[in-house]
Amino acid sequence: MSHKKKAHQNQKKADSLTVNNPNKAPSGNLIHQSGIIARGVSTKHSTRPISYIVYCEGQRVMICSDFKPAGNGMICCTYGYSRTLCNSLVEYKEITKEKIEMEAYQAWMTGAH
Repeated sequence: MSHKKKAHQNQKKADSLTVNNPNKAPSGNLIHQSGIIARGVSTKHSTRPISYIVYCEGQRVMICSDFKPAGNGMICCTYGYSRTLCNSLVEYKEITKEKIEMEAYQAWMTGAH
């Protein structure tokens, strides 16, 4: 499934979650909590702690540094705060914690701009 098609399906899910309360519409990519493969907090590269999640999106492993619950077991990753960490779970297993924390910080900085 293409990235665009997946994003469209996720947006349709977001719309269905917020039909009765449009003020709480999530603005980002929706993922299910079961897709999260790691969570953490990076304090190394920033003056404030940066919480992050690592999740699978198809074959790719992604990292997101700004997210919130969206209901029904879904997490909304705010647009701009996610980035590709690597291309497979095999590659992910070889990445150091320091690299993951640096990517979380970079995702946070990219999203903030």
